[in-house]
Amino acid sequence: MEAKVTREQALTAMADWVDFRGGTPFANVSSPHVVDRANPYFYRASAILSVLSAACTDTQALVGKGKASEFDALNGELLAGALDGIGDLIQLGCFLLGD
Repeated sequence: MEAKVTREQALTAMADWVDFRGGTPFANVSSPHVVDRANPYFYRASAILSVLSAACTDTQALVGKGKASEFDALNGELLAGALDGIGDLIQLGCFLLGD
């Protein structure tokens, strides 16, 4: 008979996972508050899309269809959030590959 893992057990395992640097990148996923669990990831996903959107708009500027760089106008915090989001995706991949 297969042992079933509860949602709480899975979230606790993910929250307790330690990466190769000794960090716990998913520590917030076991929070009882949905906002604590989801908000950082939604923010970072939004930041990734904003950066990609600005880059696509800049391609129009490069060919003379736009006047100014959208990428240069991005807030540094937004760019940092996008890079953190990409890091989260990499960490998730490492977690899923782990033992």
